[in-house]
Amino acid sequence: MRLATSGPGTIVGELSFYLGAPASSTVTAVQPSRVYRLSAENLQRLQQEDPLASAILHRFLLKRVSQRLLRVLEAVEALSD
Repeated sequence: MRLATSGPGTIVGELSFYLGAPASSTVTAVQPSRVYRLSAENLQRLQQEDPLASAILHRFLLKRVSQRLLRVLEAVEALSD
């Protein structure tokens, strides 16, 4: 079941990344795409080599997770009315 359609610059998998859990969904590209992956090891290296860049990345990802949580909460509230 398709839950969403996303475009360029979309970030996926941040929850499972932070939780160290398996992915909760699958992403399928419908056209040729360039995909980047950040491993836990590379994030740890970034934290050591460039703490400011690491902090900016963490803040950005936290904002994305928060926005998604708000959308889910709004959907739950709409369904419960």
